[in-house]
Amino acid sequence: LFEQWSSNSKRDLLLLRQIAKNGSSVPKFRYETRQFPSLDVCADVNEDHLELQIVRVVNAKLPSGWQPSDGNIFVKYDFAFPHESHQSGKTKLVAGTNSPEFNEKILLSIKRQSKQLMRVIRRNCLKFEVYQKGGFLRSDRLLGTADCKLPILEQKAHLHESVDLMEGRRAAGGKIEFMIRIREPLGEKKLNLQSEKWLILET
Repeated sequence: LFEQWSSNSKRDLLLLRQIAKNGSSVPKFRYETRQFPSLDVCADVNEDHLELQIVRVVNAKLPSGWQPSDGNIFVKYDFAFPHESHQSGKTKLVAGTNSPEFNEKILLSIKRQSKQLMRVIRRNCLKFEVYQKGGFLRSDRLLGTADCKLPILEQKAHLHESVDLMEGRRAAGGKIEFMIRIREPLGEKKLNLQSEKWLILET
């Protein structure tokens, strides 16, 4: 079936090129919806990596009396795997705004067959802390925290979210946007049906 679709598409493409070359009118066409089996896979990600991309912080609430242009912001992250040695770090510093763009990619190590990893995925969060950099004799100021729940990675290989920054249980103001990719979902492999709009020439 797929070979036939491919052959027909190549034939139609050659015909359209010839029509365009000759300046002829476009033949009648129609659309139909076709379904394809597909696997959720990020083929460019190593199977022993979790790729975290911290995209940006939006409208972080700065200390009273500060202007958005006074922002001097960075983000810390913490991934609770392995238990005995969390993988943590921080982004570069972005100054002059309370809505900094980072677009930083971090490769975190995972072991897909590890029971400990699955416990972390099901019970723990990937944690973020957003800071205003301190000045001379001033310590860094915590602007808000955010948690990324991970159980969805049992069904999906890609996660893209924007999460409210919190101060305890209260909204602190602002959001953090991030993406997570793994090679393929950590649970059982499942074929999904993907629907696509398909153009057919009526020749």
